[in-house]
Amino acid sequence: MRRRYGESFDERAGRYAKDKFEKLDREYAGPRRYALWVHAVSVGEVQAAYPLIRQARADGYGGPIVVSTVTPTGKEMACRMVAGDMDLHVYYPWDTTSAVESAIAHIRPWGYVAMETEIWPNMLFCLGRAGIKAYLANGRISDRTWRRLQKPFGRSLLGVLDLFAEFHVRAEQDRDRLLALGISGEKIFLTGDTKVDAIVMRKRRADTGPLGELLEIPHAKERADRGVFVFIAGSTHDGEDEGVLSAFEEVRREFSGSRLILVPRHPERAPEILRRLPAPLQGVLLSSLERRDACGEKVNFSPGSVLIVDRIGVLFELYGLSDAAFIGGSWVPKGGQNILEPTVWGIPTFYGPDMGDFAEATERMTQLGVAVRANDARALGAGWMRVARGEFSPNACVGEDFARHAGAAERTWERLKREWKRFEHAHAS
Repeated sequence: MRRRYGESFDERAGRYAKDKFEKLDREYAGPRRYALWVHAVSVGEVQAAYPLIRQARADGYGGPIVVSTVTPTGKEMACRMVAGDMDLHVYYPWDTTSAVESAIAHIRPWGYVAMETEIWPNMLFCLGRAGIKAYLANGRISDRTWRRLQKPFGRSLLGVLDLFAEFHVRAEQDRDRLLALGISGEKIFLTGDTKVDAIVMRKRRADTGPLGELLEIPHAKERADRGVFVFIAGSTHDGEDEGVLSAFEEVRREFSGSRLILVPRHPERAPEILRRLPAPLQGVLLSSLERRDACGEKVNFSPGSVLIVDRIGVLFELYGLSDAAFIGGSWVPKGGQNILEPTVWGIPTFYGPDMGDFAEATERMTQLGVAVRANDARALGAGWMRVARGEFSPNACVGEDFARHAGAAERTWERLKREWKRFEHAHAS
């Protein structure tokens, strides 16, 4: 276990360095030392938590905010995305009584917010014993989770779910499923999807210029005039890369100067994907381009080639540089990835049959005409060809749809703020 987790092992076991909480103890006094603890398991959950944390700060919340993640990539995203608003990152403790109680004692939360589907029994039991309310924010009950909950063991989790003080859910389906499980309707609030807020905020702040220059990608109009296009496959899993490459080769037969950006969900797979590129495709790693100038390497993301991205944090801007996208995790049983990231840019987006984790958003984007299902490589190649031939024009109302569905972070924080004010008043007196 130590070899697997390295330096994060002690934190996961509830053991912390002596100076880990020094900043919180030094900068916050009295009731202000109690923290808002936001748990986001990995990259996607951090992105969902970001607008909620930003809303709390914008509304004047001045207490400490502690963010926990399970994965190192989640930590990296948290330290990059919410560094200015959070006070501390910790690795989430293993769900044993000793590790959880130690984490609670060190963090000293006034409230605990788990993002999306993070349900850990010992954590919830220990928080309850300590008198700390737990909330499920941006809550969702995916098709996969729902099927599991129908089984005898799954139904037994009702007692654990009921330990949450409130459920702030994304959609009516999530609310209905919780009600069907026996959760009281008084605990369930339909707040919407904070990832919509996150996407809108990120697009507003995004700067595709530096990446565009590094990759030497012309502006969209110039690409169309020259008949060269940039296609992207985002967050692909093992078993999907070959189909994406096959679809791209179909496009290259007619539009030979087009380029493909392939972004594996797990960046460590990138070198292996590069090694397995079928002839005559040529590829290059993003890291090679980034160190090209400093090291004098003669590598380029040339027309007709494939860029394989071997780091996190750039996918969103890469969508903004592309003409059409494919959503990974949908040709294999992974529930899909966030379809809102490419569609907010208004680019045609294709997805496979398994988008259960983003079912509502997928249906909405499909109805708007910006997203289309492609069950296999052949369908994806045909879809990308339609884009290149100018036969696929996304609906201009996509931006209006995003604006209409924003506001979940504000609604969620308004519920959390009630507990903070109650806690603050109780401890002040």
